[in-house]
Amino acid sequence: MTKLKLLARRLLKPKIIKEHGVLLDISSSGVSPQLRDFLYQGQYEKQEMFILKETLDDHDTLLDIGAGIGLTSIWAAKRLRSVQRVYAVEASPRIIESIAVNAALNKVDIVIKWGAVTINPGDADFYMTPHFWSSSLLPKEGAQPIKVPSISLDDLIKEHRPTYIMMDVEGAEYMILQNSDLSTIQKLCVEIHPHYIGLEKTIELIGYLSDIGFNAEKHLCSENGFFFHRS
Repeated sequence: MTKLKLLARRLLKPKIIKEHGVLLDISSSGVSPQLRDFLYQGQYEKQEMFILKETLDDHDTLLDIGAGIGLTSIWAAKRLRSVQRVYAVEASPRIIESIAVNAALNKVDIVIKWGAVTINPGDADFYMTPHFWSSSLLPKEGAQPIKVPSISLDDLIKEHRPTYIMMDVEGAEYMILQNSDLSTIQKLCVEIHPHYIGLEKTIELIGYLSDIGFNAEKHLCSENGFFFHRS
């Protein structure tokens, strides 16, 4: 992102921008001014997009959990060029419609589901923050709890048979991943949040994934973003 391009975006305030070849309508009320500026800077989902571009193969089926406004899901759908091989799940009712709007804008077919991914179906308390990207199943100071559908990860895997899971669930990854059957998953891109779950649980989760056959690809890992490939 050049300084001139960033300045132009901030001055002109375009309603639609292009990131990684994906058109994004950022005029929705669910896109806060802070998120909009983050998008203008080209920082939104930066690490996830880097990993996805390096690791998504033609044969993959992607389950994108915590899909946000749909950037990673839509990029994957454009890359795979196949009907219904991308499944996007988002818990925030403020932005779930953005995924559908942006998918239509890019003329791709993805399956969109509203709900919080957990280990049991039903309803869940979801804690909404002013900036959707930090909303979570975990209680947070200043967050507003709302009821959302709860979707079992095991059920999602059985129904859609993904080979690749992307997950950004703001701390709930520790509970979900250790209590779900990942035996059919070949690739896992997960944002791990030690500032929410603590360093000890972070190390424990990485060790657990290693024990069930996942190798961390160190060159694709950052401070919070991790990519695991089944050996």
